[in-house]
Amino acid sequence: MTAARAILPALAAGLALLAAAGPGIEGRRELRDVLIVVDITRSMNVRDMDGASRLDAARDVLTRWIASQPCGARVGLGFFTERRSLTLIEPVEICTDYAALAGTLAGLDWRMAWEGDSMISKGLNHALNRARGLDAALIFVTDGQEAPPLPYSGPDDWREDSPGGVVLGAGGDQPAPIPKFDDLGRETGFYGPDDVQHAPARIGAPPRDAADRPGFHPRNNPYGEADLEGSEHLSAMRAEYLTRLADERGMGFARLSAGPAALQAAWPPTPGAPGRDASQPVAGFRRAGPGRAAGRAAGHPASCKEGDPMMNRRTLLASALAALVATPLLAHGPTPQQLSRSVKVAAPPEKVWALLADPALIAAWHPAIAEASMEGDGAGAKRSIAFKSGGTLVDGVDDIGTETMTIRWRLSREDIEVFPVSFYTNSITVTPDGDGASVAWQASFFRADTTNEPEERFSDEAAVAAMEKYVDDALAGIKAAAETGG
Repeated sequence: MTAARAILPALAAGLALLAAAGPGIEGRRELRDVLIVVDITRSMNVRDMDGASRLDAARDVLTRWIASQPCGARVGLGFFTERRSLTLIEPVEICTDYAALAGTLAGLDWRMAWEGDSMISKGLNHALNRARGLDAALIFVTDGQEAPPLPYSGPDDWREDSPGGVVLGAGGDQPAPIPKFDDLGRETGFYGPDDVQHAPARIGAPPRDAADRPGFHPRNNPYGEADLEGSEHLSAMRAEYLTRLADERGMGFARLSAGPAALQAAWPPTPGAPGRDASQPVAGFRRAGPGRAAGRAAGHPASCKEGDPMMNRRTLLASALAALVATPLLAHGPTPQQLSRSVKVAAPPEKVWALLADPALIAAWHPAIAEASMEGDGAGAKRSIAFKSGGTLVDGVDDIGTETMTIRWRLSREDIEVFPVSFYTNSITVTPDGDGASVAWQASFFRADTTNEPEERFSDEAAVAAMEKYVDDALAGIKAAAETGG
């Protein structure tokens, strides 16, 4: 036993010394610089990526992909809106500048857009030209929704040499509503059919079937009547369109939902593309991860010794840019909050639903509400809620489904002194559960103060606490009213 006790510490010490010496085998790998450009237009806010928005999912997947690359790889970052991309960081070595890359990715936000249009083919071409100028491949992340719709002549062509890369499609295959925000960044609902343009602008060649359209005249109205109805207020990932754009530009196509591995699998070989021979020692007992100086590729232009003034200046510049871009956005504050609660009720579902189908009955089962009044009926109706503690909220009914026993509504006029949220959407669904019913409440909301530095009483924490109490009291009230009522 004594000998064993002596051997194990000695063995551990020996292994530690060996690891410190950095033994390993020499590995070689062809690397290309990469420019990542992310679509930040408003359809990227659609929450169809397992409950996350497309932009949130892109941040996550791209951060994990960068972290999976070997030291010596160089990555740049930019974003796309309207018809152009803006490069935030030119390709930098990922191990040295991982913090700057991850911080800038985390700070990408739709509020950075300078225009609301989303001209995908033009933006992709612009990003390809930028990547080619940087001698880098391109990863272009988008859902593929052209807004306004493409002209009848179709997307822009690509006639240059391609640097190669991958088009990464974000979103699901089923059309989903696009969130709508006010000037303060608060979600106010979803875009409707009357909020967006459904038909292409009347520029360029008319549609091929123009002569068959009502109102067609070869000189006075060569387009015929415009397509005024459509589904451009809904968004799905345009996989077929993105695959076509990628093929025409010598790029691969992958789905964002497939995760980081899909990027590497979709990468097409680029004939004649310049590569860099990264000679990297593969340590036998340790592996340097992103953000650590150890393990940088020997001989790589971005691999400098610690203290190298050129490296320090470049690192500081990238970090400062990341801080400039990311910090205000990370601090813009109003993070969407989610709350999900449910309760089982020993009463028939129909009896429970009868308490909820009339929104004005909230005062009969919610202990915090003194009275409620309605303006209108059904979807679109407004409800005023007076609290026993003082103050009144006004919310609007989005939908009442008698067959599904679901009601959805959203805040129209806040009163942050009595209820510290600036916006909410709520839904209640009643479903059969054994001999009784189950009541599920879903809430999405923002804190009362959407500025960068809210008072404590108007913070995220205050909003969560208020909503939790409001919902918990409501479900307890529904249960009591349904189980004891006549």
